[in-house]
Amino acid sequence: MRKHIFLSGVLAVVLLGAGFAAYGKLNNSPAKQTLEEGWTEPEFAGAGNASVSVRYPKNLQAIVDSADTIISGEIVSINDTSNTFTMEEGTPERAIADKSGADPSYTVKGRDIVISVSDTLKGKIDGDEATLNIYNADVNLDPEVQVGDNYILFLNRDEKTGKYHSAHFSAGYFKMDKTDITDKKDKSKEKIHPLYSKAPEFAELDNQTYENVKQKIKEKVK
Repeated sequence: MRKHIFLSGVLAVVLLGAGFAAYGKLNNSPAKQTLEEGWTEPEFAGAGNASVSVRYPKNLQAIVDSADTIISGEIVSINDTSNTFTMEEGTPERAIADKSGADPSYTVKGRDIVISVSDTLKGKIDGDEATLNIYNADVNLDPEVQVGDNYILFLNRDEKTGKYHSAHFSAGYFKMDKTDITDKKDKSKEKIHPLYSKAPEFAELDNQTYENVKQKIKEKVK
């Protein structure tokens, strides 16, 4: 029993490290913005059973700059993913696993969120759909979304997979009111609600129309 508990703890550390290493590497996430202006000082936030250091944008310019792609659209499907990795030889984690006789491989379960793209505010999308990948669903700060939800999403593309990752786990999501959507081609009445609103510029965008928010975002695109 003690051996099992010990190995579980080692695996949890590996998964945690893998999840947030990928979050920082694949995204222009707060993990990559520690020396950039326009971001808050680090603070702690809960991610599953873990507590991690995060930063938040001080203004709209910061989140626009951190994304290589900004789109709006509807979530049409959410699919579970599973990826198996093997601990690299020579690492402390692999040494512990080998010494104890544990399996050096581990599985990371995530999600693929498919968005039907209706508008592109920054960058370019191939086709009319984009896939937002949640690398590790167990160690994750991104919001729970549902099929049928409409969002403006601030994303970064993973060139290896062609999938996207959120530029920020909360500031990268602007939700649209479904009740105001009567014609997907006419967004003039859709109201926008940034999921992050602590910064004044984000709070001011709440309940504004899509067209107004779109204009403000495009003014920030360099």
